[in-house]
Amino acid sequence: MDEISSASCAMVPGTSGARGIIGKSEGWLKMGRMALWAISALMAASVLMSQAIAAQTASRAGAGGGGQLKITSDIQEADTKSGVVIARGNVRIEYPARKVVATAEKATYLRDEKKIILSGNVRVVQDENRMNAEVMTYFIDKGLFDAQPPSGKQVEAVYTVPPSEDPQEPPQKTSESKPQQ
Repeated sequence: MDEISSASCAMVPGTSGARGIIGKSEGWLKMGRMALWAISALMAASVLMSQAIAAQTASRAGAGGGGQLKITSDIQEADTKSGVVIARGNVRIEYPARKVVATAEKATYLRDEKKIILSGNVRVVQDENRMNAEVMTYFIDKGLFDAQPPSGKQVEAVYTVPPSEDPQEPPQKTSESKPQQ
C-alpha cells in the first residue's frame, strides 16, 4: 500500500513528497510500470466486455434463438401459463432474427419447447431458400426444420447455394482504377 501511494506521489515530478520518498529515475520507472499495468488491465477488461457484447448480440440475432416472433392469423388462442399459442386460418409467421417467414393453415407455438408446428399447405422462406410441406416443425434454438410431405407426395425444397471460389481458377478481376502517376 505504501508503495502505491509513493508511486502516485512520483507521478507529479517536482513535488516535495516525490523526491523525499523515491528518487526521480526510480519514481518514473515505477510510474511506467503502473501505467503499463493499468493499460493491460484496461485492455483485458475491454476484450472481456467486447466478448460479452458479441455473445449477447449473437443471442439476440438468433444464434441461440431469441428475438421477436410475429404471428398473424384469422383466429388465435393463447395460454399464458403453458406458453402455447394456436393460430388458425391464413397463418403468417415472421421471425426476423433468423430471416424466416412461414405461411400455413395452422400453427402451434410451444414457448417452453421453443418450437413451432406448422400444418396445412406449409411454405417456409429463409433468405433465398424455400420449402413446401404438409407439416413442418421448426426448432427455434437449433434453427432446424423437420418437414413431412402430404400423403403420397414429397417435400419440395429449393436452396440457394453460394458460389465457391475454385482454388484452381484465378479470382476474377474487378474494375480497378489505376493509380495516377
